[in-house]
Amino acid sequence: MSYIRYKTFGNKEYAYEVTSYWDREKKRSRQKTIYLGQVIDKKKGDYRRLEKKVSAVDDELILDFGDAFCIYQMLNRSDVLSILKISHPNLVDEISLLCMHKLINPTAMVHLNIWYAGSYSNRLIKNASLTSQRISEYLKEIGKEKYLRKFFSNYIANSNPDKKTLLIDTTALPNQIHMPLTSWGRSEGGIDKTIRFLFVVDKTNSKPLYFRYIDGSIPDVSVLSNAITELKNYHVNDVMAILDAGFFSNDNVTLLRELNIQYLTRLPSNRKIFKDLTEQYVPSIETVQNAYKYGKRITYIKKVQVDIAGNQLIAYVVLDPKTKAEKSTKYLLEILDQEITADTNSDFDLITKGIFILISSSEIEEKDLLKLYYERQKAEQLFGFLKDDLEILPLRVHQESTLKGYLFISFISLIIFIEIRDKLKNKYQFEEAMLLLKNLKVRTYGDNEIIGELTKDQRLILECLQIELPNKPSA
Repeated sequence: MSYIRYKTFGNKEYAYEVTSYWDREKKRSRQKTIYLGQVIDKKKGDYRRLEKKVSAVDDELILDFGDAFCIYQMLNRSDVLSILKISHPNLVDEISLLCMHKLINPTAMVHLNIWYAGSYSNRLIKNASLTSQRISEYLKEIGKEKYLRKFFSNYIANSNPDKKTLLIDTTALPNQIHMPLTSWGRSEGGIDKTIRFLFVVDKTNSKPLYFRYIDGSIPDVSVLSNAITELKNYHVNDVMAILDAGFFSNDNVTLLRELNIQYLTRLPSNRKIFKDLTEQYVPSIETVQNAYKYGKRITYIKKVQVDIAGNQLIAYVVLDPKTKAEKSTKYLLEILDQEITADTNSDFDLITKGIFILISSSEIEEKDLLKLYYERQKAEQLFGFLKDDLEILPLRVHQESTLKGYLFISFISLIIFIEIRDKLKNKYQFEEAMLLLKNLKVRTYGDNEIIGELTKDQRLILECLQIELPNKPSA
């Protein structure tokens, strides 16, 4: 949970963002404080940090070259740039620069001009105006609905939307933005003020296909209808959706049937049908006929026909014996040590350990079931990249108009991040590669430039990315 703390020194007031989090190692709540700057307008959340002046040697004569040059090359090589030229024809340079900053130096955009002064980006994209006001104006323009619709219309069409398997998931984005979309809701840190961020991922290439943001108070189960309808408007047809349990409801089951969307989802454990199927099939599920390999693990799967709100569906009762042993032991120890009290539901709770139930609109071979369902983790992985690698949090915008532009920049950055990560092939982590490339400098003499000597690591990274350095790089 985050909040703003104010301190006064002399006749000036300063703002700090304080975030509470749970320290898993020390097993206690802790706080992280980030300095936001001098308070200009407390109601609007306008804070300004004093920016260090960069010497002429740093901002003109010796520049960080390798990271900016490679990101710029990857942007220009990506299909997404040609689509941006259609959707945002007058903003391509601004979007490219903001994405480069997000990928190379994911700090608050208010510091972008400091990075720009010492980076080769200022020779690739020249004469950029990077005051806080101008950046806000860029984000507002970038996030205009007419531009976003044109982008997604072309981007999704370019990805061959027919016959796709889509992973659909949401995550909470905690923030202190004062706008109607921000509501109290659950996040990884507990209860916080949030908006919800819906992601659609193309299973085939593990790339994000679409996003939208939602009021933080709206549960997942209410989001699916609009998300599917919007995708239909972008001509996404004949797809299979893999969904988390949060999207399961009788209405959504019926909606997906009416829209002819095939799907696989997990049945929430609080549904009566979950209890009925568990009591009926789990006691006899551990047979050779029900045994299937998943990697190096053995699972038991029982396939049965079910009726949910008049829809004929297939339920897969799945038992993971390893998880069952671990969770059952922990549960029984808690009862025997009286950490929890046994009651009439305890026996049922015990038999559900290691059990989950998947619901599908069409038949899936048991041997392929878990591999298909666990593809959903790709969406969770992308959320992790956004939050950890691209540092999308905390959200440092104060209006919905700039929020849309900021999330779009994060979306484009994520596409490039994935393309680079895939090319690195686990030989280097993304952050590691950027730090190594940053150490490749360029000395400038007016229009003449001399690139520093390559280290072994820098050479290998460039080979992975299939990027060649020119004798004389030019903007």
